[in-house]
Amino acid sequence: MEDGDSSREGRGKRKQKKPWSLGLYGLFQLSDGYFCDSGYRWSRNKCGTACSAFTDDNILDDIACLVKTDYWKFILKEASLVCLRTRNFFSECK
Repeated sequence: MEDGDSSREGRGKRKQKKPWSLGLYGLFQLSDGYFCDSGYRWSRNKCGTACSAFTDDNILDDIACLVKTDYWKFILKEASLVCLRTRNFFSECK
């Protein structure tokens, strides 16, 4: 059936599409595939919360999720590696 076809089967039965999501929420850009439930896709929901909890002004739940999942260790390790690569970035500045 083409888009312009007006057969009886296709009339008025369009599927509602869910809004598209990047899947990253809050200060620490937590993924909805692992840390929280956005309702847009399947999630492991390791923090047991809705992703909307990470988008408000209260960062305590964001921090609690980092601690609960040990994700803070990954962030610290990645930040340390970035700092090592840029150690001499300003060495030539006088």
